[in-house]
This record gives sequence, structure tokens and C-alpha cells, in this order.
Amino acid sequence: MIGITGIVLEPGDEQWGYQRADCRGTKALVLFLDDLHLILKRYASSGRDTPAARQAVQAQVDELLAKYIEVAQAPHIFEGQSVTLHHAIDPQGVEHVIPVFSPHLKQLLAELLRRSPPPQP
Repeated sequence: MIGITGIVLEPGDEQWGYQRADCRGTKALVLFLDDLHLILKRYASSGRDTPAARQAVQAQVDELLAKYIEVAQAPHIFEGQSVTLHHAIDPQGVEHVIPVFSPHLKQLLAELLRRSPPPQP
């Protein structure tokens, strides 16, 4: 199964979102966020905070976005968009990776959040 360079899916991670038959429209955006979360979670758990590791995780995010464009199930969402990772250290010395979405992608994410049901207590 073709995936993202350097990421091996664990048992339970059946496939990447862009490989799913239901990867269309708004569902594609939700699947993209799940896949992005997986990449960032793997990076955070690796404990590798070097320029090379940062470059590698950005390349994985770029590759992920390219896969969603390639499958062309939601071109109005992904074509011409970007996700740039910024690294910051908080006052307690903890590193955070912050994905910065291009304006159109950010707008679509905000719309998706507005339509989502509120969390259950």
C-alpha cells in the first residue's frame, strides 16, 4: 500500500484517508485532518527535534497534501493550498508544532468547525 514516506501504519490504522472510497467533499477534509494528526503525533513521539527531523516532517505533510490533490476527489479543497509547520517553545520549554493553513484551507476548516455539533459533556 502506497503511503507517506517514513510513516508505517500501525495495526488499527487501516489506510490513509486519501485511499478510502468515501474520500470526497467535506469528508476528504476530515480525513486529511486525521492523517495530518497521525503525522504530527508520530513526529512528537519520536523525540527527534533536529533541523533534519523538522524538514522531514514538513516533507511528509507536503506529500500528504499532494496525495489528496492527486486523488482529485475534492480539488476545490486542496488544489493550490498549503500547510506550513511552525515550531515554537512555550515558557515551560515544551516544543509545539503548529500547522499554519493557507487562507482557503483555513476558511474551509472554520466552516467545518461551525457545522460540527458541540462536544457532549
